[in-house]
Amino acid sequence: MRHWAERWRPGGGLADEWAELWGAESPQELWKVLVRGCRQRTPNHPEATSLFRKHHGEGQDGVYDSALLICTHRRWERCTARVIADITASGLLGEEDLNRLAHTFLWENTVPYDYPARWVGSKLLEIDTESGKSRVVRVPPDSPLRHEAPVQPPLRRWAAARTLTRRPGHFEAVLDRARSLDPPSGAAVVKGMLDAIDSLGPEGGAAALDVGLSWPLGSVRLQALKLLAARQGPEPAVRRAAVDPDAGVRAWVPGPRKATRARSGPEAAARRGKAGGDSAEPELSWQENLFLRD
Repeated sequence: MRHWAERWRPGGGLADEWAELWGAESPQELWKVLVRGCRQRTPNHPEATSLFRKHHGEGQDGVYDSALLICTHRRWERCTARVIADITASGLLGEEDLNRLAHTFLWENTVPYDYPARWVGSKLLEIDTESGKSRVVRVPPDSPLRHEAPVQPPLRRWAAARTLTRRPGHFEAVLDRARSLDPPSGAAVVKGMLDAIDSLGPEGGAAALDVGLSWPLGSVRLQALKLLAARQGPEPAVRRAAVDPDAGVRAWVPGPRKATRARSGPEAAARRGKAGGDSAEPELSWQENLFLRD
């Protein structure tokens, strides 16, 4: 196994790393900085978007590479959901590039990116995985190296939603993928399936809802409960929430129903108790109806 032998610079910090990123004068120079990794994390997602627009706002080449490396860079892993949302909404990525990103983020275990050794220097750290011993070796500048980055759960979610929005027939394949991943990533894929529920048709939507309502992670069940309430009314969702094993889900209360526009005419007047002099029976709230028993 070979890794780039990074030379640490004393005094390097958040500002220095950002200065190096912003100082890149071309997309390729930016990629060189991105594959080196970083030591700092920040929730400042506008940084990522500004870098992306700086290098591709006028249609420059390499937009897919920049999106791939920025979205998976460790510096912005605390705000990955905002980064992928901003970059995909920028209008700078074509449909083919968006589809490539979705395929990579959904189906790859890690994000691979190949680059020449000259980007990071001629010294590499070679590690023997059996003995654990390491040594620094020199390599030719054109030797291929591979940068691999983890796929954060928000990227999985976005990719699953885009995949099913475009191709609802891939429902079972995406579900199998969710079941094959670690719990946070699998849950993110199911959340993406629920995000795409309106594109799945009646049967597919019902199947996605069933998956979400029975998924082991409480946050997935909560998202499914909200969809259930929106589709079938709050009563069935509240009943399910009341017996959920997760205290956070049990504490969920749906928002009030949207008020309907008042109707005019004799029927509406009778309902309001203004016809025949009789007072109309007050309408029970959904909470009161929920606990009525015959």
